[in-house]
Amino acid sequence: AFEFRKNNMLRSGDRTATDQILTHSVGSEQVVARVEEAAGPKPSAPESEQLRAGRGFCLYFHGAGFTGSGEARLAGRATVALVPGGRFEVRASSTDIGQGAATMFAQIASAGLGVGVGMVDTIEPATDHVPDSGPTVASRTCMVVGAVVDRAAQALRAEIEQWAAANDVAGDIATMAAKMVESTGEVSETQQYEPPPGIVWDDDTYTGSAYPVYGWAACLVDVTVDLDTYEVRVDRCIHAVDVGKAINPIIVKGQIEGGTLQALGWALWENVIYDDGRVANNRMTNCIVPTFADAPEMTTFLVEEPYPFGPHGAKGVGEIPMDGPAAAVAAALADALGVDFDSLPLLPEAIEAAVSAKEQS
Repeated sequence: AFEFRKNNMLRSGDRTATDQILTHSVGSEQVVARVEEAAGPKPSAPESEQLRAGRGFCLYFHGAGFTGSGEARLAGRATVALVPGGRFEVRASSTDIGQGAATMFAQIASAGLGVGVGMVDTIEPATDHVPDSGPTVASRTCMVVGAVVDRAAQALRAEIEQWAAANDVAGDIATMAAKMVESTGEVSETQQYEPPPGIVWDDDTYTGSAYPVYGWAACLVDVTVDLDTYEVRVDRCIHAVDVGKAINPIIVKGQIEGGTLQALGWALWENVIYDDGRVANNRMTNCIVPTFADAPEMTTFLVEEPYPFGPHGAKGVGEIPMDGPAAAVAAALADALGVDFDSLPLLPEAIEAAVSAKEQS
């Protein structure tokens, strides 16, 4: 599987299906290398005749930001403000839904301003207090909005330094800012997204730069299948993701591992049932999702191939953990049972039906 992917993967300088030449932050080779190095030999066959072991691997990539001209049309904005008392605020409409956006914005702004992160607050995105940064979707919050926050922070720092020079105020940025806000009141800088150079998209032909950059990831899983019940246990999952730059490595790794478990649930347990157009299992009592008890041993690698137009090299990571683990599970089941699978979820009854069909053919 590793050699097949190496022989067929996209690399820097290659063209995508939309005729886009990959020029920045192409981590395909790096993520495969990290997984291959950590994988070790395939697990030996289980001692029980009723168990089968399998290994699956997959490589994938995911566009960061809105497709095509979407980001240019959204023209997302963000503000960094110096407020009375000498503290700073990040004002953006991006919502923190557990992915750490508020922390990440504060870190980016503090670096751009040159002050400690404890001096920066990310305010709640009430629409009467924040500019329109665009929706919290499309793996764009850090890469796109974060880059705008970075520019706003640097612009505000330059304004503070210019005021301090004109008014003969010395000291660090925090000292200058405190003196400035006493004199002038609140000061803010708002910046707007600008497409990176060389990003050209044709809406009529649907060709060109579909995304400014892509995330790259590789996933390997080892599974055990019970031939009596056709239940599947994921024993191990190795995931390597090229995130450009991890602004907060703990948050990014947690986001990847959460998305990985969600993908394993999609592969093996989550089955949405419709009845006359309505979802019949629309509650947690009858829609099975994975819990901590279902989580396998996880090894997560953050690969950093910096994107020059993202904040400190960062690019999107929100969606990519969902893309590959289910395919890796399907490949692992094919390895264990000699049967290919092309639909999800891989419930025990679906596995049993596929195995029986092969035996009867």
